[in-house]
Amino acid sequence: MANSIHSTVRHPINLETLSTIQLISLEKKMKLFLELLPNIYKDMKNEAAKNNNNTFVMIDDCFVVAFTYTHQQIKEDIQKRFELTHNKAAQC
Repeated sequence: MANSIHSTVRHPINLETLSTIQLISLEKKMKLFLELLPNIYKDMKNEAAKNNNNTFVMIDDCFVVAFTYTHQQIKEDIQKRFELTHNKAAQC
């Protein structure tokens, strides 16, 4: 039996309400999570096998794709904010 982590969003966040600093912090945390995700999954699966426990967390492709897409959108939003700030500063 598997517990599935999936891409259902229960309480979406409007990214426009976050400051640039908060957005950068979120992006860094998402990047780290994506880097660690394969090892987290492997460790959990191995631990379940060692304990003769058939329950382990299954991370489906939809979750990974959605999370990766959201991460990319946040990176692009940060870049747009920096470009807007740079353009405003250049006009002064």
